Amino acid sequence: MTDSNTHHNAIIDSFDDRSVQARSLAYTENDPTTEFFYRPRTLTVLTIMLVGLVYVAMFPEADDMKTNIKFGTWAGTFSFLLFAMLQFRDGPFIRPHPAIWRVVLGLGVLYQMFLVFILFQNKRDARYIISCIDPSLGVPLPERSYAENCELTYDNVKNQLDIFVIYHIVGWYAKAVVLRDYWFCWILSIMFEVMEYSLQHQLNNFAECWWDHWILDVLICNWAGLYLGKSKTYSSTIYTT
Repeated sequence: MTDSNTHHNAIIDSFDDRSVQARSLAYTENDPTTEFFYRPRTLTVLTIMLVGLVYVAMFPEADDMKTNIKFGTWAGTFSFLLFAMLQFRDGPFIRPHPAIWRVVLGLGVLYQMFLVFILFQNKRDARYIISCIDPSLGVPLPERSYAENCELTYDNVKNQLDIFVIYHIVGWYAKAVVLRDYWFCWILSIMFEVMEYSLQHQLNNFAECWWDHWILDVLICNWAGLYLGKSKTYSSTIYTT
């Protein structure tokens, strides 16, 4: 049974790869002016990358360790993204070019690796590391607690209405448009509130009243965004990628 499932999945993966390649080829044939961008350029890109790395590593001399670490981090990130652009498999999106979406996937992988690294740091060290990436970060910002008075009254509800209401609606509208799965978005919406519960000891902004979490956020704002996103229709006669 396992061998059969493995063979079946391999066939599906092969079919998906051929489907993406066929659409990419058809897109190129329909617009011959873009043919140049669909030819392999591995050696050219690697040569340019090596020349750039040699220049950045050898010519700018800096004795400051923090500056050298920053240059090394950005150079490593750039090298990984070039590798992703050349070697990652194509996804379902082909416009404006599959290589762009390979870089986007590479950015997602780097972001996940950074989050895993931050997971093992304490709050002080994590904030210091982030401030090394952007010096404007690491400065304490004014925080507001939404859980000081949890009586369900008109005045309390009115005081909770701020710019984040619009962010909730617009954000979940965008998620519904991108993911196109109504119930999956509902699961994400609920789990996001659970995540806020688990992190409210780190950020006072995450400390909210129960009705703010589940009624104002989930049942009203998030639902409005999901409903509007779900209501958007798509043409079935053209590729949406």
